[in-house]
Amino acid sequence: MSRPLPDGLILWLQRPGWQLLALQWLLLGILLVLPGLGLIRGEWRQLERLSDDARQQAQRVGQLQRRLASLSPLARLEQQIAQQREQWPTEPELSAVLQRAGVRLLRWQRQEQPAQQRLRLRSDYFSLLQLLESLPGTVRISQLSLEMQPEGLSAEWLLQ
Repeated sequence: MSRPLPDGLILWLQRPGWQLLALQWLLLGILLVLPGLGLIRGEWRQLERLSDDARQQAQRVGQLQRRLASLSPLARLEQQIAQQREQWPTEPELSAVLQRAGVRLLRWQRQEQPAQQRLRLRSDYFSLLQLLESLPGTVRISQLSLEMQPEGLSAEWLLQ
C-alpha cells in the first residue's frame, strides 16, 4: 500500500458527501431510466401508428359518408322500384297484345331475382313482327331466341 491514490480519485474524495451521494443517485437514475425509455419508445411508436390509423379511418368514414349522402334515399328507391314494376305489362295487357298480333302464348314465367319475365310464343314470322311493333316502349327484351318447328315459329323472350 505504498502507492499513492490517483489524482482523479483524490478530487472525488475531496468533495462534500452530499455531492457524492447526489452523483450516485444521478448515475443510478440514468441506469434505470435508459431501459424504461426503450420500453416507452416502443409504446410511443405504437401509439403514433394507432393515431395515424385512426386518422386514416376517420378520413375513409368521411368519404363514405359523403358518398352515402349523395345516394338517393331508400324511400325514393323503393318508389322507383314500385313504378318500374307498375310499368311491366300485366298478363291481361300482354294477352290482349298477343291476341291482336295473332300470336299464341305457350308459357309465361315471372322471375323475381333478377326481375324478369320469360315468354314462350308460337306464331308465324309476320305475326311476330307485328307483335314487336305493338309492344309498349317500357318493355325491354334482353334475349330473343327463334326456332323453326313444324307447327310454326317458336320464340322465347326474356323481358327485363
